[in-house]
Amino acid sequence: EKIIDNEYNKRLWVDENAIIKGDILDSQGNILATTKKDANGNNYREYTNTSAFSHITGYSSKKYGKTGIEKYFYNQLMSVEEKTTFSQLKDIIITKERGNDVKLTLNKKLQEFSYEKLKGHKGSIVLLNADTGEVYVMTSRPSFNPNKIVESWDDLINDNNSPLLNRATQGLYTPGSVFKLVVASALEENKEFMDLSYEDKGNTVIDGYKISNYEGKAYGKIGLEKALIHSVNTYFAELGVKLGREKMDDMSKRFLFSKKIPFDIPVTESVSPFIAGQTKTELAAACFGQGKTLVTPLNMALISAGLGNNGVIMKPMLVKEITSTDKSVIKSYKPQILAEPLPARVANKIENYMYSVVNNGSRAKVSGVKVGGKTGTAETASGKTHAWFTGFAKKNNLNIAIAVVLEEDGTLGGRTAAPIAGEIFKEAIKVLNE
Repeated sequence: EKIIDNEYNKRLWVDENAIIKGDILDSQGNILATTKKDANGNNYREYTNTSAFSHITGYSSKKYGKTGIEKYFYNQLMSVEEKTTFSQLKDIIITKERGNDVKLTLNKKLQEFSYEKLKGHKGSIVLLNADTGEVYVMTSRPSFNPNKIVESWDDLINDNNSPLLNRATQGLYTPGSVFKLVVASALEENKEFMDLSYEDKGNTVIDGYKISNYEGKAYGKIGLEKALIHSVNTYFAELGVKLGREKMDDMSKRFLFSKKIPFDIPVTESVSPFIAGQTKTELAAACFGQGKTLVTPLNMALISAGLGNNGVIMKPMLVKEITSTDKSVIKSYKPQILAEPLPARVANKIENYMYSVVNNGSRAKVSGVKVGGKTGTAETASGKTHAWFTGFAKKNNLNIAIAVVLEEDGTLGGRTAAPIAGEIFKEAIKVLNE
């Protein structure tokens, strides 16, 4: 099986000349990848929406192998349903002319719109349906042209900005204040056992280490809602340490940190910062999203989706269905529950706090739409901050969740990532309602 599946197996290329590989389509049936013939009569893949989709469709090269949907749905695209000696012999006798099409959940219009919003930035955007798990947008920048993978290979692999990396699923980022949503969930769940009010003086010292709010601002007597609205570092550091490492670790794992997220293409595991034997200082830093915390944009979007969906995280879906040459559906993928990190009453409370955050002058706000969210500005080893926004938007029966990360942007999440999220929410509600 490993040899059959290996993208360097030259036998696969013989098959690809004998059979027309199926198309990769967006949710509306727009062709993203198709098969053409060159002057010598050999089949080759042509990608119609090059850079915006390239990390998802992947590339297919005789020299450099396959990635993305081209790799992980190769059997479906080639109409190889079984991997048995008998089926391989049968394929030699009964030749097929064309493989199956793979239809994605992505929306071409929204994907291209979001890709444009990343212009001038490194980073990623993930937009998904919180009720079903369908991914409408998964884009990453910088990108590459899959039609020119051979000609540009050396430049791509030597580029320090890693254009071949799908940042949405494989980029690991310090989350900064967006991680406070996870900590807030743990605090809200345990509020019967501890006092969630706090006297904020603008900074605090934990084990000799000084922790300050942004610009050292002091907020006085506050509770969890105000701590989220103003993103008060001291609050989350002090109360997180008070609640303890074990409860924090448990909550982060419920939100899929240090867990494999099942998806149609590989996803790197987010890193829970709550490790045994850590100091109080390390625990405090982790509680406001610094320290050793690392998260993928997909994971961050799923956290917001769960908070906006009564504490239920749906399994993310990238492939919608497999269709045959005559367009009949061979297999369709149904929504499934992936995790239930919180009871509905706790999730609903955090959801309401997230509305308060956005209503308090956030640039993610959209007129006539219920928007909840949280910004983040994460310090990194490079000295340049990651700018974050994560949240959800609801209108009529539509419930969508987003994560926007601008990598080493050196800006504040509220100033750069939040307005991008707002524009995408606005466009998505218009497009999806159409």
